[in-house]
Amino acid sequence: MGFVSTPELGHYAVELGARALARLAHRGGLDADGKSGDGAGLLIQVPSRLLGGDFAVACVFEWDERALTLIAHAMRDAGMQVLEWRRVPVDASSLGERARETMPGIWHGLIARSDEDADRWESRLYRARRAAERQASASGVRMYFPSCSSRTLVYKGLMAGTRLADFYLDLQDPDCESRLAVFHQRYSTNTMPDWRLAQPFRLLAHNGEINTVGANRAWMRAREAELEPELREVVWPEGSDSASLDNALELLVRRGWEVSEALMSLVPDAWEGRGDLAPAVRDFYRYQSTKFEPWDGPAALAFSDGVVVGAALDRNGLRPLRWARTRQGMVAAASEAGVVTMEPSEVVERGRLPACVRTVRIAVLRTLQGTQRASAPNVCGGGSEFRGSNGIGVAGGDARCEGIRLCTLGALPGFMGRSPYSAIQPSRIAYRTRLAVSWTFSFFISRPR
Repeated sequence: MGFVSTPELGHYAVELGARALARLAHRGGLDADGKSGDGAGLLIQVPSRLLGGDFAVACVFEWDERALTLIAHAMRDAGMQVLEWRRVPVDASSLGERARETMPGIWHGLIARSDEDADRWESRLYRARRAAERQASASGVRMYFPSCSSRTLVYKGLMAGTRLADFYLDLQDPDCESRLAVFHQRYSTNTMPDWRLAQPFRLLAHNGEINTVGANRAWMRAREAELEPELREVVWPEGSDSASLDNALELLVRRGWEVSEALMSLVPDAWEGRGDLAPAVRDFYRYQSTKFEPWDGPAALAFSDGVVVGAALDRNGLRPLRWARTRQGMVAAASEAGVVTMEPSEVVERGRLPACVRTVRIAVLRTLQGTQRASAPNVCGGGSEFRGSNGIGVAGGDARCEGIRLCTLGALPGFMGRSPYSAIQPSRIAYRTRLAVSWTFSFFISRPR
């Protein structure tokens, strides 16, 4: 698993993601037919050129012909309109026999653009999807949403990584454009292979195990009384441990959290009893520990909400994750080195993501827009701008605090309300068509040449 992001919008990121997935095929389970796998997939930005316009997309797996009508009604009840149902072009002959036997109908519901704020629209899409899922469950309609978003689109299925681009013909189309791709090849351990359980999920891809998942699910259920009735039953009962973590992460993001903050709260660093963490970092983890118990276990995670893409490890660093950056601004992270093609002479930085807080822990790539750089208060005290041969960076009096400051692009909400740390509200760092790479304890602006 891993991610790749390119400085320009185009087909290259999709191509690199599919190629990386094929190179990781040995990491996944494979059926005796040589084609059916435990699951593989790509998460990309919504490809507007391919779809012929700027739409939100409800990607649907349906095993019941009533599903599409039910979803259209749920969207209409939420004040949105499904303009068209697009049957996703696929090549079923690329699948193994077992995958074909359980293959759903695969559809893209193109939802009319909303004039409201993008984050608010994402929240409405989330609530409409949850309403459709409840209605489907009550009516006995078997269906599943791999994604439902104005920002991201997931292509996944019950195949080996080498077969994903053969099956989904969209991934071969040059008009399928994205700046990022999160990829995952599944090796099923605690659940049987299933089209719905292939990864990535709606926000993340997870390699590993959540050993505390039983308690985590129970705590999520216990806190549901604090949520509006339409948002309860957050955790999908048929899901894997990875799916449950994605459910919890998605709830927080759709309620206003920045995705990297939410993941740092659910899968925290080892912060207790440590004197080498900046006070602001330690206080962040201490406060969030009152809201959530850690989702613990050996884990490598790649995540994206369509604006941010990044990677993280569990607090013990028990899964491998290597990253590299080119001078042009392409960034990639994966469970193995070399799965994303990079010309060695163009690589300016590379390393591994350990759990050790003295080095990189969460890598975040943000596509930023704007014409001027806004001012950003330095919660660490001090601070200066420096210029290097490859870009512009920001350094504070204590560099270990910078990532929290720069990743925190707004108040930190609690489970229901807002955090007392709402004073930490730096302005957005904005550059026109620049890519910003930040990690927990440092920050860098890459300037494509």
